[in-house]
Amino acid sequence: MLFLTVRADFGGGPEHLWWLLQNMPEEITAYVACPHEYPYYERYRQLVGDSNITELPHRTFSIASLWRLRAFCKEKGISILHSHGKGAGLYSRLLALLTGVPCVHTFHGVHMDGYRPGKRAVYRLYERVMSLLTQMGIAVSEGELNQIVERGLMPRRKLHLIPNGVMIPDTRDRGDVFTAPPPYTIVTFSRFDYQKNSPFLLDILNALKDIGRLDDFRLTAVGDGTDRQGMLDAVQGTALEDTLCCPGASETPHSFFDGALCYLSTSRWEGMPLSVIEAMAHGLPAIASDVVGNRDVVRDGETGFLYPEGNAVAAANLLCRLADDPDLRQTLGAAARNYVIANHDVRIMAKETFKILHDVAMP
Repeated sequence: MLFLTVRADFGGGPEHLWWLLQNMPEEITAYVACPHEYPYYERYRQLVGDSNITELPHRTFSIASLWRLRAFCKEKGISILHSHGKGAGLYSRLLALLTGVPCVHTFHGVHMDGYRPGKRAVYRLYERVMSLLTQMGIAVSEGELNQIVERGLMPRRKLHLIPNGVMIPDTRDRGDVFTAPPPYTIVTFSRFDYQKNSPFLLDILNALKDIGRLDDFRLTAVGDGTDRQGMLDAVQGTALEDTLCCPGASETPHSFFDGALCYLSTSRWEGMPLSVIEAMAHGLPAIASDVVGNRDVVRDGETGFLYPEGNAVAAANLLCRLADDPDLRQTLGAAARNYVIANHDVRIMAKETFKILHDVAMP
């Protein structure tokens, strides 16, 4: 099996593939095509071996790379292709056309709303054509599946729903979080790009300042990307400077969950947000923008809260509500963890994914 991704930097898509590979059946020989990027290229290489990994450019299509992949497929005797995300999907579907090897494609988010009408129409046509070269599509959330069908990107008969999964951590006592005094730590993970809408975090902090609650919170935004430095520059010398911490990308991001009040998402869209699920698995309630992906995993008022996308005041009020009610924090945190255990175990995700890949490869 050849797995394709055009990103191997920090992010949910590369991590999703990493978890798949770690839970792969023993009888499968895996190959990976991805950029030579930190940290996942090396992680993939350690799992599949030096001779089973080949390079792709980062989020760029290259005819030369496509031709190299064609030769790679023939040399290695690839029997099925599995692409992750839009860019990898172009490679995999064209490879299916060139080699006759069947292709399964996982979408990892449908993001057309930011496109102008002309670009949206072109992208819709592109996906419809590519669906003809795809044996099966995988949606990682029910909301994503509905978007794909409603927008005519792939026929429903070709789609299979497999919710994202995470490794469930050992149960930990979070009693100190429920009784600890302020300031409370809010955690978020971000690529600091358009999708994650990280600058909106500053709007939420300003809303907290406007109601006199800024000093009760500390916000830790883990990750790196184009918007990170601009956010740091924007808060320098302001009341927000001591509240915002941007430590950069981390090899051990889950350590930031320790002692945190909640996880905060400002995304404009998601497929199924791994970082939100991971936080919930650690017993953190989530406060998340009410968009596809987030609303698939956060049960409003049960495992966390949803706020209208772009409404900083609503998000700030929910943070205060959570901070002011220790019993609510404990109830939501426990429910969040239990929900993930029941619905998002990575072993179940991997088992269902490899069953589809096997069935497509060996009809």
